[in-house]
Amino acid sequence: SFRLDPTRIAAWGESAGGITAISMNSVSSEGSSGNPGLSSNISAAVSLSGTMWPFLVASPRNEVLRDTPWFNVHSKADSVVYPFLAVMTHVYLLAKGVPDPENRLVWVSGAEHVPWSPSVRATVRPLVLNFLA
Repeated sequence: SFRLDPTRIAAWGESAGGITAISMNSVSSEGSSGNPGLSSNISAAVSLSGTMWPFLVASPRNEVLRDTPWFNVHSKADSVVYPFLAVMTHVYLLAKGVPDPENRLVWVSGAEHVPWSPSVRATVRPLVLNFLA
């Protein structure tokens, strides 16, 4: 037995994986976990250079199942997933009622896309682990 708590599963992704992680609970129907009786919803999302896909949340046909606590590590110099998209996701979740500290946006200086160098890890990893605790 792995002694996992199925109500405390988080998703982690980088770039497109981060977009997927935060968007997993943002679709209007739950997927199949492959395990009858267990939800496929996640309880939190962590992303490096991620954002919530604006076309997904803006669709009038989409009823968000539940808003997911989110921790995003982003660089102000990111030229792939532009920083304003990280800000947009942070503000959107605040407006939906996901408060700090469940909605964290951490800026990294001197980095570009997917800022996870050894020095960033040393500083940010404790923050992520605290968020997931």
